[in-house]
Amino acid sequence: MRNMKNYIHATFIALVAFAQPLHAQSKPSHDPAKFTHTFTWSNSGDARSLDPVAIYEVVTINVLENVYEPLDRRNDKLELEPCLATEWKQIEPKKWRFKLREGVKFQDGKPFTSKDVVFTYKRAKSDKSDLKGVIVSIKDVVAVDPMTVDFITYEVDPILPRKTTDILIMSEDWCKENKCELPADANTKSENFATRNANGTGPFKVVSREPDVATKLAVNLDWWDNPTHNLKEATFKPIQAATTRISGLLSGDLDFIYPVPIQDIKRLKSTPGISVLEGNELLVLNLFFNLETDELRNSKHKGSNPLKDIRVRKAINMAIDKNAIAKTVMRGYAAPTSLIYGDGISGYDKSIDTPHVYSVEEAKKLLTEAGYPNGFELTLNGPNDRYINDEHICVALSSMLQKIGIKLTVQTETKSKYFPRFLTSQCDFWMMGWFPGTYDAHDSLENLAATFIPNRQGAYNLGKYSNPKYDEIAIQVGRETDPKKRQTLINQASEILKNDLPIIPLHQQKTAWGMKKNVKVTLRPDNFVTLRSIKIES
Repeated sequence: MRNMKNYIHATFIALVAFAQPLHAQSKPSHDPAKFTHTFTWSNSGDARSLDPVAIYEVVTINVLENVYEPLDRRNDKLELEPCLATEWKQIEPKKWRFKLREGVKFQDGKPFTSKDVVFTYKRAKSDKSDLKGVIVSIKDVVAVDPMTVDFITYEVDPILPRKTTDILIMSEDWCKENKCELPADANTKSENFATRNANGTGPFKVVSREPDVATKLAVNLDWWDNPTHNLKEATFKPIQAATTRISGLLSGDLDFIYPVPIQDIKRLKSTPGISVLEGNELLVLNLFFNLETDELRNSKHKGSNPLKDIRVRKAINMAIDKNAIAKTVMRGYAAPTSLIYGDGISGYDKSIDTPHVYSVEEAKKLLTEAGYPNGFELTLNGPNDRYINDEHICVALSSMLQKIGIKLTVQTETKSKYFPRFLTSQCDFWMMGWFPGTYDAHDSLENLAATFIPNRQGAYNLGKYSNPKYDEIAIQVGRETDPKKRQTLINQASEILKNDLPIIPLHQQKTAWGMKKNVKVTLRPDNFVTLRSIKIES
């Protein structure tokens, strides 16, 4: 986190300058004898698709970034560095030019060129893409020549290279040959060839894919980069039950698990042959309200939607003891927050991350003023295999809101069922974690709370909050190049959200990775496990 903070504040303006090539253009030597180890890692949930734009979810994107690659990527210090592009420059206020890396091939042997970048970005902006909200500032992508691409933006976008790190480049020819020019809608469980097959430029190839069981990868000996890892095979196994993941690590069936269940961290630390890495995570866990419909979607309470009343939202917020959740449910592995972006993100200002006010009595008064002296019924939806202790947090919230008369029904389920539910607006009150893919506060401000405008803003504002003053400020944040003015705008937008409460930020969670002692890896605050950085000692 120290390195990340220093980097973010020191390099905001540096994004507008040419990036320097990371590697020489000559093809590195790939001796098969260098790759001698197998590696098996596990998370509580699976990657939901092999299609790079089917679902914008950390575990999914993380698994895919071992197979596909973006134009620029982040290293283990979370610094931007060249990948499929070697350099970039803002040549006009609304135009960025990217020079592409020569000699790169997709895993089917076809060369990587500018036409693949243009195709990928148009595919990523299509209606069924879940990543279209990441690149809403991009108006068009133009191939200048086979190895040069221009990005045309609607308005000035000083941090565009931070937005391209999650857009993984696909082969236009491969997609057309396999009839997957457009992504399948993961939320309706539709599939196409790209759902279970892959063809990237990255360090590993997909050997087999069995959803919710295992995704097997093998080293790509034709990778353009100079490998620092020593893995010949890697297998990702989703295991929902925490006890089973722990048992797998202790028995040797698994080399690496993340996150380590909080209750098991101390035990694993004292276990011979096992290492545990701990650190802050960038993700903030939030609660969202349905502010769209005139009646609650999932309640017997008919005739109105209490959540539209700011007094009700404030009452719910005051009835939640964030400190108790962080201390008891999370066992100290969380920091309560009042902001929708966390410490370590560019734009975070501790001075406005005010302490939470918890008061059951004041919450009851607010509910009475709003016309609900006896409370009402409400359903909370959440996952049971995505965030640390997510189901336990939901249960704790039920107990807390019961004290002010709100009868909270908790409905938790595996993320493969839960994500389609809240993403298709079936919930009234739901849990969703978020960390900005740009590592910048504007991402959260724009995606989570700006008024929803298709393909322009508010892609994850699923509660349909709308405040014109907020929108005006959030838009200015995206265009402002002066760091001090930009920070002022970020703080102003954040204060509006703290007052309107369309979202209740709960806490910024911490994380722990568990592994065999011979596994050497750097814990990243974005919780990404990058196979290209892993070494196994004999």
